[in-house]
Amino acid sequence: MVGVPPDEQQPSVTATIAIAAAEGFAAVGLTACLWAASAAAVETLYVQEGAVVPGVVCDRSRWLALGGTACPVCGRPMRATADVIGELAAAVLAEGGSVRTLRAARELSGQLTACTLRYALPAAGRRHALR
Repeated sequence: MVGVPPDEQQPSVTATIAIAAAEGFAAVGLTACLWAASAAAVETLYVQEGAVVPGVVCDRSRWLALGGTACPVCGRPMRATADVIGELAAAVLAEGGSVRTLRAARELSGQLTACTLRYALPAAGRRHALR
């Protein structure tokens, strides 16, 4: 992952958070970013340096989540992973997006991730991801 210099990261992260707050093409928080990556919608992913969270992934559909036993897309068993954020970053890169590691991400306020989107997420999925 590419580290963003501290003097260059704030405007990008701040803008992404503002866009998400206005319900634009951005998402803040791990659950929302996992949903966005599962929909191949992430343009740029921002990740708090050192963040590691367990979760699950479907190796067939590439669905990413914090938990679950069966993939909601294909019904196959989900694979547990010790680092769903690493899986998230790999999925974003595989879809042609970019990943930036933030050393000082005060703006994320413990959310660990934020992302800009290529397109709007389906409303039902977005509401589900924000729960």
